[in-house]
Amino acid sequence: MIKRMWALVVNFLRDFFGEAIRGTKQHWKGIVIFNIILFVVIIVGMLTLLEATKSPKFCGLCHNMNIYIDSWKHSSHKDVNCIECHFEPGFKNELYGKWQAQAHVVLMITGKVPPRYHTEVSDASCMREGCHTKEEINRHDIVYEGVHFDHGKHVSQLRRGKKLRCVSCHSQIVQGKHMAVTDSTCFQCHFYKAEDFPEMRNCKLCHFKKREKVFIDANYNMPYNHEKYVNRGIACESCHLNVIQGDGHIKDNACLQCHAEPEILTGHFKSEKIHKLHVTDHKVECYYCHTKIQHLIVRVKKDYNPSKNKNIITAMKGLHLDANCFKCHNVGEHKMVRKMYMGTGGKGVKDLPDPMFKAHLDCSICHVRLKVGENGVAKGFVFRHSVDEIAKSCEECHGPLYGTLLKHWDKILSGEIKKTEDAVSSAKTSIAQIKETSSNNEQLNKAAELMQAAEYNLKFVKMAKGVHNIVYAVKLLEDSRKNAQEAAKLVNSSYKAKKLAAPLGCTELCHSCVECIDEESVPFGSVSFPHQIHVEDQDMECTQCHSTYENHGKTLIQGCSECHHGEGEGEVKCED
Repeated sequence: MIKRMWALVVNFLRDFFGEAIRGTKQHWKGIVIFNIILFVVIIVGMLTLLEATKSPKFCGLCHNMNIYIDSWKHSSHKDVNCIECHFEPGFKNELYGKWQAQAHVVLMITGKVPPRYHTEVSDASCMREGCHTKEEINRHDIVYEGVHFDHGKHVSQLRRGKKLRCVSCHSQIVQGKHMAVTDSTCFQCHFYKAEDFPEMRNCKLCHFKKREKVFIDANYNMPYNHEKYVNRGIACESCHLNVIQGDGHIKDNACLQCHAEPEILTGHFKSEKIHKLHVTDHKVECYYCHTKIQHLIVRVKKDYNPSKNKNIITAMKGLHLDANCFKCHNVGEHKMVRKMYMGTGGKGVKDLPDPMFKAHLDCSICHVRLKVGENGVAKGFVFRHSVDEIAKSCEECHGPLYGTLLKHWDKILSGEIKKTEDAVSSAKTSIAQIKETSSNNEQLNKAAELMQAAEYNLKFVKMAKGVHNIVYAVKLLEDSRKNAQEAAKLVNSSYKAKKLAAPLGCTELCHSCVECIDEESVPFGSVSFPHQIHVEDQDMECTQCHSTYENHGKTLIQGCSECHHGEGEGEVKCED
């Protein structure tokens, strides 16, 4: 049986190949032409396939690629095909990339597509012909978010012993921003264990350009000039505390996100080797292993709740000092003070934030004195509590004589509180005299409401220490006296209220200009200027002629012609 079957197979093969040889000899020209056509079709088909798969539309066939395609369409690379970045230059590298990409097709067909692909872009792709050049990278005039940046120092040299790639700083951590600058990489390198790298501590390493004006919150009524304070030797950390949050420590079980090999999970490797494999040889985001470090100016809002920030991990040792007061202090301990500083919390008076609060300066700006080393970096601090000590903070930032301003405010406030206490006490006495005999409950209830508001504002100013916002505090006390007197008048028609003016304005709260007003004239340029006529007779405000914020106190020549050459023409002569 087996021999017969074997004989049949042998006879089939003999006859098949015999016929094939005979047919080949007979039709060899046709076979050659057919193979040529087939070869051409295969080559054309392969080239067409290669060209078609370059299109972003092809890449977008996988639904989880759409977010990347959409961000690419709106990026500066929208005219660059996918493979020009994701494959290294050269036809061989393109074929190799296509061969590897077949795995993605298999994953899509089998329904095993990962939610996020891990891709790498080599420096050779960035530097390919027609794209970026060494000359472009070595430019020194690149500015990002106000920071002057030098690519050469970061790419051509080792940074903290690590060789960086283009994609170390340009990636797509933030969805919708294709190949944008990854800020978190900058912060990780500059601030992680910065106490071991003194050269990284100085803010001026990045922020060395002193812009002429900075408008806080884009408010053109609040121009700020850093140069004045920098030239005075004020450390950046004096104002910009808590601008770095997080310490970048390595996450627990970070390796398990990618690895399962026992030899890796139980092994011990040097930092240099790990970073070479993950940063230089392959593109692995810093935050896969490290916790994020944030670097930003915190904008405190009126609904700010410090209790939410109690557990924030502040910056690492030796860089920016931990000035999160609420790590030690009870959240409600200084609630009234904070409200006063924010210019809110009073009754019957419009909110009026202190200028320092509007500039985003926190408690530490006055209550903490930084010890600055020779390199201009803060190395410690002491607390300031008394008026005399805090007055030194005023002078250190704003210059001589500003310390006396705080003491002046403290004195004014003591007088205003005494006047208000007397007014409230007098009103309460007057109301008490009439209350027993009066039957007008409506008036009594209204008077009680006014007295409640008066006593609340008085108590608020005393508890919140009104020097934290002197203008707001004085207005609250003025309103408190007004309410008390109105309450007394409402109940007792014979009550006579005393006229108690509040010390508002430049000449009372800040400057003692009585002597300059009383003088006949003040020299200004080539003319003599009489304050008395303008301030007392014409009732003009100081700020009509003197600037408020920028170049504070500078004389502004504006509006003069309205009186001197307008309706009042003829009343004032040039020689006057």
